[in-house]
Amino acid sequence: MHVVEQERATPRIIASARGLVSGKPVSEVAFPLADRVWGFLREHPEITHKGINIWTYRPSPVGELVVEASVELNEKFTSTEDVECSETPTGPVATCLHTGPYKGLGLAHLAIDEYCHDQGIKQEGTQWEVYGHWNEDESKLETKVFHLLIN
Repeated sequence: MHVVEQERATPRIIASARGLVSGKPVSEVAFPLADRVWGFLREHPEITHKGINIWTYRPSPVGELVVEASVELNEKFTSTEDVECSETPTGPVATCLHTGPYKGLGLAHLAIDEYCHDQGIKQEGTQWEVYGHWNEDESKLETKVFHLLIN
C-alpha cells in the first residue's frame, strides 16, 4: 500500500543527462543516460556524490516525454556538453514511498494520480523518482516518488 502525502520539495544538486523518449520504453533511453552520468563521475573523482540515482520525467512542448537520469551530488560543478549540473524540481508535491521491486513503481505513480484526482489537486506534469541505495533483497528497495503540483 502506498501512503500519499503532500510536502514541499527542496532542490537537490545533481549531475544529469537528458534524452527524449520517442516511442521507446523509458528504460531504453534512461539507462544509457545514467551510464553516461556515472562514467563522467568516475572520470572526475573530485566531484563527490551521494550515490543516489534520480530519474526525472517532464512533458515536452510537443507532447513527448523528456527523461533526465541523474546522480545526487554534494556540491556543484561546471556543466559539460554531455553532463549538466542542475537541481531537482522544487515546489509543492504529492509524494509516496515505494518499497519493493522497481517493477512495482507504476503503482506508486498510480496512487499519487488517484490521490490528486480524489482531492481535486492539479498536477504540473513533472515527476521524479529518488532511488535509495541498492539492496540485493529487492523487497527492501526504497524509492520515493514525487509529482509536482500546480500552486
